[in-house]
Amino acid sequence: MAEEIKIENIRKEKGLVGYKRPPKEYQFKKGQISNPIGRKPETPEQKVIKKAIKEFVKEYKEKLAAALPKISPILIAKAMSGDIPAIKEINDRVMGKPTTPIDITTAGESLLRPTAEEKTKALKALKEIE
Repeated sequence: MAEEIKIENIRKEKGLVGYKRPPKEYQFKKGQISNPIGRKPETPEQKVIKKAIKEFVKEYKEKLAAALPKISPILIAKAMSGDIPAIKEINDRVMGKPTTPIDITTAGESLLRPTAEEKTKALKALKEIE
């Protein structure tokens, strides 16, 4: 320990360059500001996104607070310990499972309704039968 302190003092005295010790000409001068312009202002899009996220988180917290008493304490304990399926289950119970739309069409045409061409073919077939 004492040797490390001595080596550190020698490096400081000699002005050695290394990790977290840039050369003197690149070090900040007294009174120098690292970012004089400051942070860029938020764009309108960033403001809208930030507001939407805050609203979503607030809504989620409210729903979670309302749903927690109804959820099993064992499930909550598992989720708190980091059990991913338990976390997903709580999220599904609080926010509801996401719906997956199922499209039962063929190239935009419904399978349940006949096309105009199919109708004419069917009518011709009925006329031939009669």
